[in-house]
Amino acid sequence: MAKETKLPTHCFAFQDPKELYTLKAWIENGVIGEVKELHRWTNRPMWPQGSPYLPKPAPIPEGFDWQLWLSPSTDRPYSPDYTHTVFRGWYEFGGGCLADMGYYGFWKDWRILNLEMPTIAEASSSFTCEIRNYRSTWVKNNLSFPHAATLYWKVPQKGKNKSMDVFWYEGGIKPATPKSLIKKGERMPQEGVMFVGEEGTILANYGYKNAVLLDVKNANQKTSSIKTSEIGHIDQTSEMIRAFKGGKPSRGSFKEVQTIAEAICLGNLAIRIDDLLEWDNPNMKVTNLEAANEFVTRKYRAGWEM
Repeated sequence: MAKETKLPTHCFAFQDPKELYTLKAWIENGVIGEVKELHRWTNRPMWPQGSPYLPKPAPIPEGFDWQLWLSPSTDRPYSPDYTHTVFRGWYEFGGGCLADMGYYGFWKDWRILNLEMPTIAEASSSFTCEIRNYRSTWVKNNLSFPHAATLYWKVPQKGKNKSMDVFWYEGGIKPATPKSLIKKGERMPQEGVMFVGEEGTILANYGYKNAVLLDVKNANQKTSSIKTSEIGHIDQTSEMIRAFKGGKPSRGSFKEVQTIAEAICLGNLAIRIDDLLEWDNPNMKVTNLEAANEFVTRKYRAGWEM
């Protein structure tokens, strides 16, 4: 609809920090060689999730329109365990850790690396167990996002006949600490990003601050002569307001976020199915596992269809 109407739009998660231009310059000038892998991890969730059971019903608070809050979702009894910040953890209402934090991180990475829509997504998710009739057993959870998960995407690069391996970690899981970092007696940040190249690695915190080069020969010599370009750089709020006033379209528009938004949805689908999915982007369909297509779009209740 944004494309059809050409109305200005902006997704709040768009970020354009000065550090982005530094990392972009390092990569484009070959400081770590050709980038082969991208790793990003978060310490989320910081809200309850992973339960295979629905919460107990509770009285609807006075003045709260529960039906309006549900909107297109299937009708159900009210519970405070659905609303406020905890909506993120439920498949019906939220997008888990990946939708909560993925936009803030991957959207910047996608811009630096010129990435397109993933063709493959494979996830490994934690599961829940309990004792039933004095026996331990697994409990199928089709209600909420897992306590922890890892994700792999195969992502094509624009203008290149090749793909990049992209990895995501959530729920306290992190990539293995590089050997060079261990030798320094240092550890990985709780949330972070890592660009792994043929000739070294860039490690930074989640928002690109405190970036360091690992295993790069003559690192200072390579970076000292690199100049970063921030032509037209303004903060994201000013960019949004300028676009809404009829100025230059925002780089955080719905059009610009579409690819990363679909990539995040595909990743969450893989986490929910806990399997490898092959994705046909033009037809919005999983081609190797028909059962996964049940969750590509939501079920709208009567009166809220789109």
